[in-house]
Amino acid sequence: MLDDTLVYALSLLLGAQVIAKRRYGLPPQAPLVAVVDTDALAGNIICLILTRHREDDENMSSVWIYSRNDLFADSGVAAAALVARTHSNWPDLLIGAAITALFLRPSLHVISDARAAYHASIVENQTSVRGRG
Repeated sequence: MLDDTLVYALSLLLGAQVIAKRRYGLPPQAPLVAVVDTDALAGNIICLILTRHREDDENMSSVWIYSRNDLFADSGVAAAALVARTHSNWPDLLIGAAITALFLRPSLHVISDARAAYHASIVENQTSVRGRG
């Protein structure tokens, strides 16, 4: 659940960065982003093998959700880097906002699932302890 909370916090920071870039008109750093993003995209494509394990438990579900979202985010960042040739910060802002939304929703969902599983395990442990007495 800690990693999901960190992803949630990172999403909020990304959203703040989008707002700051819009407010101050900061341009995207396309060359650096394109290089890093290409490597990340390749790594996340490899992670697609996790598809068959996504329902195993909460941890694998979380890993699969974030790998899938990373794949979408990396594709969007690559597209924004290509469009950066227009010398407009709008592609960067739009992709940043989309990535923020893409990660906020699943992080809240995974945190909620982890809490439910945690509470269910507490109830199960209490029931088994009572059953022994």
